[in-house]
Amino acid sequence: VADLDRSEAFYGGVLGLEVVTRHVDAAGAPRAVWLRVGDRAAFLALERATASGPLRDDGAPGLHCLAFPIVQGRARHGVTT
Repeated sequence: VADLDRSEAFYGGVLGLEVVTRHVDAAGAPRAVWLRVGDRAAFLALERATASGPLRDDGAPGLHCLAFPIVQGRARHGVTT
């Protein structure tokens, strides 16, 4: 992701995923955040991306798409289902 803090705020704050762990790079800067997905051992790994990596057509880093189902009544912060 281009903005690790913003992505964590969305997945953790809006969707309610629990932070499992955070990782830093050799300089001590945030590098990754792992969030638990549901009640399973599955997790979402948000990794900091740089502009030197692969770019999408709109110029943003990365080539990935991710979708989550949101169970009715479980959404937070005004997100309706």
